[in-house]
Amino acid sequence: MVNADYGPRWTLLRKVCNTHMFGSKALENWAHFRVSEVGLMLQDMLEASRKVEPVLMPTMLTYPTANMIGQVVLSRRVFV
Repeated sequence: MVNADYGPRWTLLRKVCNTHMFGSKALENWAHFRVSEVGLMLQDMLEASRKVEPVLMPTMLTYPTANMIGQVVLSRRVFV
């Protein structure tokens, strides 16, 4: 969709993405991925704080986001 020229094909791809990837049913089906990844992120933050290490927020937010996308698209976590 990113590389498609604006026109009928782009419009169709946008419609499919909005309906099947970002629709309320899809988001509801993938809620357990979000809950799981946020829980793991909070555990990592707690572990870092107990070790008195800095919590790097860009990393803490990038990994769960990539893992959520990876679980939906690839059926596996990208960062373990």
